[in-house]
Amino acid sequence: MANKRKRVSGNTENKKTREVKARTVEEKDAVDRFSDLPDHLLLKIMSSLTIKEPNQTCVLSKRWKDVFTSISDIDLDGFLKNQPLRDTFMNFVGRFLLLRKDIDVKSFRLDCGFGMDPCRISGWVHYALRIGVTDLDLNIKTRESIQFQSGVFTCKTLKTLKLCFDRSFTLRVPTSCCLQNLEVLQLSDLTFSDDESIQKLISSCVDSLEELRVEYCNLSNVNKLGVCSTKLKRLTITSYQGPSQELEINTPNLVYLQYNYNTPTKHSSRT
Repeated sequence: MANKRKRVSGNTENKKTREVKARTVEEKDAVDRFSDLPDHLLLKIMSSLTIKEPNQTCVLSKRWKDVFTSISDIDLDGFLKNQPLRDTFMNFVGRFLLLRKDIDVKSFRLDCGFGMDPCRISGWVHYALRIGVTDLDLNIKTRESIQFQSGVFTCKTLKTLKLCFDRSFTLRVPTSCCLQNLEVLQLSDLTFSDDESIQKLISSCVDSLEELRVEYCNLSNVNKLGVCSTKLKRLTITSYQGPSQELEINTPNLVYLQYNYNTPTKHSSRT
């Protein structure tokens, strides 16, 4: 009876071993099939993932590492629970961008919460601006000053700009603001310092802008908000705190409008 139990136990262990070996072979085959793909297909697959996922493939081969550092769509998610994880994330991003050197970037998306070093954030954004990013999406929760604003607002390659901060963060737009090729502008959870800040920003891209979204911003410091453009096609203005005095909309080619304020505002429109 004891011998029978031993044989049964041995058979079970052999079965498990075979299953593990089979899975290992299948995983190796899968890796080999991916490795057979040309670089441009590998790059397309990696670009559809968040930055953490393709990073794990770098252990497979030097070729995968080279492809990984050539990704043109960078998606960095740094909303992390504790400071050690944030520190690890910041070190990783620094190494990753250093490996990329000056390879072109199409889109750069950065999500990060409180506890991130503002100097490092500024460096990452300046890196993307320096190598000609076209789509920039920043969702940053911080109450500290971040020294990248002047570079963002004078970038000639930008076609899409999305800014989302904490409402306690006051956005000050420099006088030199010029976004001559910008087509999409999305502003969320921002506080504007005065009328001039938001007007300078909108006016700087009025000849190219096709979509403008102002969502959940604090515009209480803004007396008058004017949106005047012949190219604008889509306009969304939703806010818990609107302009204190007046809103003017003059957009003859507009095809979509969403407008909602929680505070009464005198407004005029010509569309």
